[in-house]
Amino acid sequence: MTILQIAESTGKRPEAIYMKLRRTFPGVSFSKNSELDSAHLAALQTDKSGGANKPANAPVRTPKIQVYADVLPKQPVSVPKKRTAILGLLLAAPTAASVTNIYTVALAITQEEGTAVLYTIVLACSALGFTVANFRSWLTFSLSALLIAFESFCNLSRLYHGLMGGVSGNPTRFLGTVTEIFNSGSHGTALIIAGFSALMLAAVQYAAIFELQKR
Repeated sequence: MTILQIAESTGKRPEAIYMKLRRTFPGVSFSKNSELDSAHLAALQTDKSGGANKPANAPVRTPKIQVYADVLPKQPVSVPKKRTAILGLLLAAPTAASVTNIYTVALAITQEEGTAVLYTIVLACSALGFTVANFRSWLTFSLSALLIAFESFCNLSRLYHGLMGGVSGNPTRFLGTVTEIFNSGSHGTALIIAGFSALMLAAVQYAAIFELQKR
């Protein structure tokens, strides 16, 4: 019987059988088609059944086991409900402060109170609703950003309108004081104050949305 025939009958690779025989009979040359005698077959059978051909005093090697932190299963990190509630409040508070401004601008655009109320509800609640519902698509995030940008425009226009005296057209005393401090004009100063205030409200909302997306 040859090495190739033994490999076919046992399902082992011929190279593995060849290496076993080379180790057991170091002075003998083997090939895949070498005829094996009874001693060779007995050595293979002994190695298969118990490994008696190994020296009795051969040291037993204990495999070293190394644990890597990156392959260990990671435990899910639970986000405290208190953190989510605080971020939700930071998102809702600027919107609540802007509701009157949104309604006033919507009324000026539509000239109809019922429609202005509906517009105000949609514009004020959509970004908050998308975030609370944990929508993560780029389209939803872009829509929320546009809604907050329009809300900022409403705040800017109403704050500017108020600083410039509204219908009377007389700047407020506060605006007059600021223009005296910086020796600036009423129009530019009112625009900067209104723009900065609207920007700060929007920044709080964007920061809250960004942090809530980490849940």
